[in-house]
Amino acid sequence: MPYPFIMPRINSLYFYSLMLLHVSDNLVHAQDVTLEYKVREEQDERTFIGNVARDSLLYGNVSSEMFKRMKFSILTQGNEYASLFTIDETTSTLRTARVLDRENECANLKTCVLGFNVAVYIKNPDSENFDIYKIIRIFVTVEDINDNKPTFPNSEIKLEVSESAPVGYEIFTSGAVDRDTGGNNSVQAYKMNPSNEIFGLKVLIDGDGTSDLAIVLNYPLDRETRDFYQLTIEATDGGFPQRTGTLTVNITVSDTNDNPPLFTQNTYNITLPENSKLYTQILILSATDADIGENARLSYMFSNRVANRIKDLFSVDETTGNVSVIGEIDYEVDRRFQFSVQAVDHGNPFKFSTAAVFISVLDMNDNAPEININVPPGGTKITEAAEVGAFVAHVGVTDLDSGMNGKCLCRIAGDVFRLEEFGIENNYKVVLNKRLDFETAIQHNVTIICEDGGVPKKENRTSFIVRVEDVNDNFPQFTTPTYYASIRENQMPGPKIVQVLAVDIDGGDNGRVLYALHPEAISQFTINPQTGLISANFKFDREKTPEIRFRVLAFDQGDPSLTSTATVVLTVLDENDNAPQFQSDPLYLSVLENRKKEPVGFINVTDPDAQENGQFDLTFPSDPQLLKLFYFDSKTGYIETKESLDREQVSFYEFTVSAVDRGAIPRSSTARVIIRVIDDNDQIPAIAYPNNSNNTVFVPVNSPTGQIITHIEATDSDEGRNAKLWYFVQKGDVKGLFSMDVDSGILTVRKPMNIHDVDTYKLTISVQDNGDNPLTGIATLIIVVAHSNDTAALPIKEEEGQQNILIVIILILVTVILSVAIIITICVIRRIDRGNRNEPIRKIVEEPRMYEQAKTEESLSASSNISKDSDMELLKKKAKKEVSFSLEESDTWNNSSLTNVTSFSTFKNPTSFNTSTDCKDTEDPQSSTSWLENNTLASSDFNKTDSYTDKEISSLTQHQFQVLHHQRLPQVHEGDEYQVMALEILKKTEDANSETSGECGTSDSGRGGSDEDINSNKGHMISDTAIYYQYYV
Repeated sequence: MPYPFIMPRINSLYFYSLMLLHVSDNLVHAQDVTLEYKVREEQDERTFIGNVARDSLLYGNVSSEMFKRMKFSILTQGNEYASLFTIDETTSTLRTARVLDRENECANLKTCVLGFNVAVYIKNPDSENFDIYKIIRIFVTVEDINDNKPTFPNSEIKLEVSESAPVGYEIFTSGAVDRDTGGNNSVQAYKMNPSNEIFGLKVLIDGDGTSDLAIVLNYPLDRETRDFYQLTIEATDGGFPQRTGTLTVNITVSDTNDNPPLFTQNTYNITLPENSKLYTQILILSATDADIGENARLSYMFSNRVANRIKDLFSVDETTGNVSVIGEIDYEVDRRFQFSVQAVDHGNPFKFSTAAVFISVLDMNDNAPEININVPPGGTKITEAAEVGAFVAHVGVTDLDSGMNGKCLCRIAGDVFRLEEFGIENNYKVVLNKRLDFETAIQHNVTIICEDGGVPKKENRTSFIVRVEDVNDNFPQFTTPTYYASIRENQMPGPKIVQVLAVDIDGGDNGRVLYALHPEAISQFTINPQTGLISANFKFDREKTPEIRFRVLAFDQGDPSLTSTATVVLTVLDENDNAPQFQSDPLYLSVLENRKKEPVGFINVTDPDAQENGQFDLTFPSDPQLLKLFYFDSKTGYIETKESLDREQVSFYEFTVSAVDRGAIPRSSTARVIIRVIDDNDQIPAIAYPNNSNNTVFVPVNSPTGQIITHIEATDSDEGRNAKLWYFVQKGDVKGLFSMDVDSGILTVRKPMNIHDVDTYKLTISVQDNGDNPLTGIATLIIVVAHSNDTAALPIKEEEGQQNILIVIILILVTVILSVAIIITICVIRRIDRGNRNEPIRKIVEEPRMYEQAKTEESLSASSNISKDSDMELLKKKAKKEVSFSLEESDTWNNSSLTNVTSFSTFKNPTSFNTSTDCKDTEDPQSSTSWLENNTLASSDFNKTDSYTDKEISSLTQHQFQVLHHQRLPQVHEGDEYQVMALEILKKTEDANSETSGECGTSDSGRGGSDEDINSNKGHMISDTAIYYQYYV
């Protein structure tokens, strides 16, 4: 009959496992059979493992009829792994019941073997009942795959290293842990980035196979240069695909514990019976540190990579290193524990070392060990002076069980004694583990605990008494290490201060205590050797010695005598024997002016007395003026301004302050306080000359270089550098004709001048102080460069200046009147010549001529009314806006920006005209044709008209151009260049209606030119309409 299922492919390892079974060809009923299988973790559910009947040779040793009556089943009771697998009850095919995770099923175990039993039942051919035929033991080894990456206990750690650490210094931290364990799936390599910096990486392999890391210092550190480093450590496993874990290390260099703790052993192997009682001490960790003090004080703890499961079952006493059970230990759940512990010192930075702890959980058995105690001939007495390691008793242990169940392991409860193996199995000797103290315990109950190696373990214990013999080994002990007492200063010698007391727990003379003073205190104090009563034999001054510390000795009468020391702290109480003392008299303070709520300072007063005698109140003056200006705090002596102070009005304040202490009989003292007001740069330099009434000076054009023109006079009410003045010509010297001495304010001629420099210059003079935030005063100086009159340039006096201005105004008015008369005459002649040939043009010309005639009449009337009494009035009006002599609102014709400047007006005959309208042709002010030069008018009255306003004039001008544009222009004869140019100008009528399209030069849209434009264009262009009037009409 063929086999009822297909035999899968089995690898050689599987065959090798089966070969170890030594299964005979003829299996007998109930023979013990064990099968071993291997399966990789994370395989799909119902992954095939094997066929139990075929692999156990059961199928070949029974008949087909008998095999058909067999049923296969996994025994589930008491087996936690049974639920992980399923078996076909007919074919006996064994499969996984779910996806297996090796790390969950066998955490922390190098080999993961899951065991369970399969029962083979056979059906009775005569009935429907089944009988158990065989139990087959199955062991499935779950093989690891690389499904976990290395992980560090923390993704980021902070470390600290002293800057004095030597090269090669190692900073330890925990390595990565990979839950995978098979093959190369665990951590294989570490890499640190950056790899070429000051630190290197060293890997330390621990006893349990895990790793720690040491960051090695390759070069000396200098905290002042760099105090922080950040490193990245990568841990990679050797599996496929390769996995990587990362740790960020932040290293802080501190401003030095050079010995790490060392465990007495690197690995602790402990066997622990299941169901051990809670808080059972299973291990005492022991480590030493070659350092002293805090650097040698050790604390024990779990390594930071220990799983929480371990921490739930065990605890480590931080001080003693005792490892105790705090959870339920179950052999069926955990058969073995492995974890790391650390011994950490208290240095800064701390150092630590790591040891591995392996705990094997043993199962229970049925025989407890039997313990026999054998004491030496002298009994169990031992002197308290016995050295550690002294022999106490012999312990022999027997166990009726055999094998591991008969092998016993013994220990002693407590830490006073310890067991040492005697060299023969299950034989020990009890020795002293630490020094004895009769005064603490006169006897010790020594308990020996032994357990066998069975599963479960059996334990037994027995006790015996060890009596301690006393020796004189205790020092006298003061009731307190420090005694406090007090005495009033200036008190006469003799008073009793304090009584000390020491107790010695020894008996007889060893416990009788006498007292003595340390030699340092003999000169000031005495002591009763029997009672310990201390008296003073010295008069004390608290201000010199507020506190006295001295030592008292207590010694017993033993042989040798033992001595202890206590400290007495004597406080000298104060009397009010000192008055308050000011820091100085007078006390100088200062404050910056113009600061409200500005701190002035503190009145520094001291009183060497204590408490109320040394506390005092300050009394400030009650002057209302001072109280208005200053805030005084009588408690702290703090002074602050209430109002802004003006140094220019009051430069310092002086008053008296008194200090009175609070003693029962108060003492007082006084002192003068002087507050000096520090200057602030709050005063603008005041310019005395030039000023509004005297600001004009005449300079001959032939003045030599360096000729002094005038001296700027200014003052500043501030003091020091705030009053130091500098002088500048801010603007107006467009030709660079003048030079100002920065320190003295003397204005001189910079360079030789010529006829083209004859003009009026309006200079803006600035005077600036030398303060941190400098202030500046501004004044205007008018310099008239005139034709040489062989006189030196001198400042014009006020009366002479007014007369000169009046003469200039009259000359300007006469020049303007003559100019207007000539224009009108030309217009009249043209009008008569033209007749009625061009009526539209005549209308255009008539209205402007009427306007010009009206202006002329007004000018003549104004000129006739000028008198000496109106000279001052004319000067007052010179700040008003002046308009150019033109019928068009043109910026190039307006030269009114030199307001308040006295100028000359002269005629200049035209020499050439450019018929082009391109602005580029008129950029050179010297090539432009103009009638008036320096035509600024001296009086604002000249701007007034009786019949026309500026707006009307503009409207009239536009109207004229519109008429000329729409009417037929007159015929132009050949050779009449003026008419040709006039016609060309009339073609620009539409542009004339725009504010800017007809403009040339650097002026803006009709609202005034800049100073630079005006100064650089002394010959001003006349509008196109004016040219037409002149040369065509």
